[in-house]
Amino acid sequence: EIESSLDIDYVPFSIAIAGGYVFVGSPFGINPLGSGLIHVYHSVSGVWSEAATYFPPDLDDEETFAMSIDIDSYNANENVIVVGSEVIGRGNLLRIFRCTGTSCAHEATLWPDNSEAE
Repeated sequence: EIESSLDIDYVPFSIAIAGGYVFVGSPFGINPLGSGLIHVYHSVSGVWSEAATYFPPDLDDEETFAMSIDIDSYNANENVIVVGSEVIGRGNLLRIFRCTGTSCAHEATLWPDNSEAE
């Protein structure tokens, strides 16, 4: 069973699982800066609930955020999330988030040629 506040525009595109958390990339989900969201789900007593949604603070309006997701788990509560995105006319990039439980912070943006890395 999954409880969520998702609307009809939500289309899961990529999924990663670690430590009792499921991270779902929705590149066509609408956020205040454009398109793309990560939905974070957590299981409590066998019921999966949406615990948070994330997008980077500097999201480009031509970026399709969360085309792919991968996780490096340190333990049940700490994860590093790598999110792949495409920026129309500029190419692909990776965004790095560090998550503790359902709290995630954007750490870096990596372009293939490293010309715009944070």
